Amino acid sequence: MSNNRQKSVAAYCRIGHGDGFALTQQMSTLLAFAPKHIGQEISFKYSDICSGRPNRGSGLHELMVAARHRQFDTLIVYSVTRLARDPSQGRNIITKIARYGVRVVSVLDDISTLMLPTN
Repeated sequence: MSNNRQKSVAAYCRIGHGDGFALTQQMSTLLAFAPKHIGQEISFKYSDICSGRPNRGSGLHELMVAARHRQFDTLIVYSVTRLARDPSQGRNIITKIARYGVRVVSVLDDISTLMLPTN
């Protein structure tokens, strides 16, 4: 059975407290990256200004809920460290998102070495 649903792209940015300009720069980079490398504009934007501890930000929580409901099928991040500081936590988040059928793309990092399901 073919799924003709229009594919959607989401972006997630995170910074520490007090550096809002960097958040704007990060999102600008993702907005420029998406059409060139994914072939689509970003439909959903999520962001947090908080530490990199898991499940700290409301933006990450909203992203995970949307991924679970399959509202998008590609997530772009500037770096895996934007999802979590600890590499194993970042890998866990990416693996969970992939189980929802979402491909994760990083501007800076090669995440192809992770054992992720393919669509």
